[in-house]
Amino acid sequence: MECWSSPFINGDSSSNFIYPFHSFNNVSGTMVETQGGPLHEHYYAAPPAMVESSYGEASNTVNGYETKKKKMTSEQLKLLEISFQEEMKLDPDRKMKLSKELGLQPRQIAVWFQNRKARWKNKQLEHLYESLRQEFDVVCREKKLLQEEVIQLRSLIRENGSQQTWETA
Repeated sequence: MECWSSPFINGDSSSNFIYPFHSFNNVSGTMVETQGGPLHEHYYAAPPAMVESSYGEASNTVNGYETKKKKMTSEQLKLLEISFQEEMKLDPDRKMKLSKELGLQPRQIAVWFQNRKARWKNKQLEHLYESLRQEFDVVCREKKLLQEEVIQLRSLIRENGSQQTWETA
């Protein structure tokens, strides 16, 4: 039996893999010793403030304490929507003003605008697709009618051509 070699496979058996992966200490953000010595500096783990507190729940760190991101109320969402309708672009001054008015973090405002703009672009693409689809359907119907007309004209030409050959014979 032929075997192929790889630096990740132990030669004794193809099921014995050598794992060159390193483990990180995400809690302290420090580098961990591995078989080959210390890791390079670009392998450092992410600082704890950047790691999510638990699955799907983003958190903010304030003075060393984690605070959960507050959900927006329907009134806040309504005001953000009105603001978005006025102008889609969010400049820093406007972001800070909205943050103070709504009692939200400036980052929450920025992320909301970013997500809302993405949804708006998707809606625009959907509308464009629908209009192009309708135009395509119209063109397809016209093409089908023209093809049917071509078939009728060809049959008329064949009939006229066969009548002319009988008349000349």
